[in-house]
Amino acid sequence: MKRWIVFLFASLLFQSFAWAEGTQTEGQESYGGNGAAAEFRLIATDLQRIFSYVDPQRFPSRDFVEKFKMKWKIVELAGKDQLYLHGVEVDAINYPSRPVPLIEFSLSRWMSLSTSAKYNLVLHEMMPIVGYIDDMYQYSNPIILSLRRQGLLDLSMMEIVERSIVACDKDEIQYITLSYVMKSNAKSKEIRHLYQSAMEASCTFVAIYMSDLKFNYDELGEGGISFMWKVIQDVLRSDERKLPKKMDFLRSLVELGFPINQKNEIPELSRVPVSALHLLAQVENADLYERTLEIFEILTKSYERPVIQQIDVDVALKKSNVALAQAYRAYRAHK
Repeated sequence: MKRWIVFLFASLLFQSFAWAEGTQTEGQESYGGNGAAAEFRLIATDLQRIFSYVDPQRFPSRDFVEKFKMKWKIVELAGKDQLYLHGVEVDAINYPSRPVPLIEFSLSRWMSLSTSAKYNLVLHEMMPIVGYIDDMYQYSNPIILSLRRQGLLDLSMMEIVERSIVACDKDEIQYITLSYVMKSNAKSKEIRHLYQSAMEASCTFVAIYMSDLKFNYDELGEGGISFMWKVIQDVLRSDERKLPKKMDFLRSLVELGFPINQKNEIPELSRVPVSALHLLAQVENADLYERTLEIFEILTKSYERPVIQQIDVDVALKKSNVALAQAYRAYRAHK
């Protein structure tokens, strides 16, 4: 009897050590990276945002949203090729009583679900972790139906990412760029779209974290106009209230090594790069001349030396932007 008690104590002690060793203070994936877990997390994050559109009476308690946010921070995800419960294949299994709550989900079944169904699954699996048994979907269905009636679930994952960019939360953006974009093999067109969204939101975190993608910046050019020039135009058109953020965004691109010179699309002229400074000299609004100087100072910090030709100086003089012309001339003299 004594031996059995010692064995039982040892077994319990071993289990407690095993749990402690696996305990994590932040939610994360416990398996090799793939886009499904990133997508799962994006939807859970987006749910927290769109809960504000739901009639509070549809929630199981007044503090449901806060409890959801608190619990989600520590949830661990584990993706499995296939998942079975009592011999039956299922979409997901949750373990709310673990020291670190766990959600296992089937990768194969996840990929076959519509976006709306994925929202439903994420919310359903979170319910027991938050503290509500949702075996008949009695708690999750009223919330999902409310969101669906408002058209809030008819989104592509790219739209969800875009909404996160608009919010421009540092931690969320880092997660999106490093977990979702890299793992989902986003195409060049999608990357361009994300950078466009980042520019409109003046979200420097996107540019900083997406630099880890090793994306070919030349592919950001559209219709002969480089992305950098689009950003410069955005700075020039900005009102004073938004200007500091837009300047910071431009500055971050320069520091990350975005190209400021591009080859002309006309073959016979392609040997001479067209610089963003060439386009800057063509600004005609005198109210923006001081701003063109600020932009010039930022661009000169680029790893890629700006190409300034005599014609750029002449154009700036022609537009009566004397200060910019003088700055160009001084830069050429010391290059």
